[in-house]
Amino acid sequence: MVWATMEIKLDIAKSILVRIRHFYPKCLGSEGYKELSEALSSDMVLDGYLLYLKEKGLIHAEMTYDRNDGGFWWVNANSLIISAKGIDWLM
Repeated sequence: MVWATMEIKLDIAKSILVRIRHFYPKCLGSEGYKELSEALSSDMVLDGYLLYLKEKGLIHAEMTYDRNDGGFWWVNANSLIISAKGIDWLM
C-alpha cells in the first residue's frame, strides 16, 4: 500500500486546537475525539493533526503507533489536553 504525504493546513490545526481548548482544564475524552473525527471525516487525518500538535508541544496526549493491520495511531483521548504553550499560541 502506498501512502500519500499528509499536508498540514494551519487553519485546520488551529480549529482542532480551539476545540480541544474548550474542554480545558479537562481532557478531550472519547466524545470530543469522535466529534473531531467526524468533522474531518477520518480518524487517520485527525490523528495526523494530533501528532503534529503534540510534536509542536501544543497538546499533551498519549499516542502509540501500532504497526498491525497496516499501521495506525492509537490515541488515548482521556489523556488529550491542550498545553500552556497551546493556549498561548491561540492568543
